[in-house]
Amino acid sequence: MKILLFYTPRTGSTSILNYFEKLNPNYECFNEPWFEWMIENLHKNKIEYSELISKKNIFIKSTYKTIPISLDTLVNDFDKIIILLRKNQKEQVESSILAHKEYSFLNSSPRLYSTYNITDEEFKSKNKVYDFLNKTLVEFANLNNLPIFYYEDLYYNDFTPLFNELNIEHNEEYFNEYLNTSKKYRIGDIVTKKTNSLI
Repeated sequence: MKILLFYTPRTGSTSILNYFEKLNPNYECFNEPWFEWMIENLHKNKIEYSELISKKNIFIKSTYKTIPISLDTLVNDFDKIIILLRKNQKEQVESSILAHKEYSFLNSSPRLYSTYNITDEEFKSKNKVYDFLNKTLVEFANLNNLPIFYYEDLYYNDFTPLFNELNIEHNEEYFNEYLNTSKKYRIGDIVTKKTNSLI
């Protein structure tokens, strides 16, 4: 089966991919195979779309911005497409800005977020991008009758609907390793810059 996890950034997509990969060793799993930064820093070589889609069992996670083909082609080529979004766009935007500033796309360690380092202009600009991405994916899902899952519903409520959609089981060991909320990256915010005082 060919499965695509079509998502907006900072929605817990990598953890879902890792969990799926652990449970399905017969699948080849690909994390952003067409994202230039990932190619340069992780994959080391670019895999053409035609090569990937020719494989029998694949699980690919990709954002809208990096997909190298049309949305219509996606619908025809993949057996299952799952949309992953986030309800709290403010926190999503903040997380995205800091990931770019700190080059921490692959940093999965729990940490404080330096939100004081985000300017109003940066937030407004990035927020417009996410307005577009969320609108585009929701419209795409509705047009093609695709399931939409939200970060908050999964990580703070229940993964069962997603597991059922992917036809995978709940494995307690792997769940705690990848999907438990104790593994979340953001454990708090630093809202003001620390300054030295002479007093």
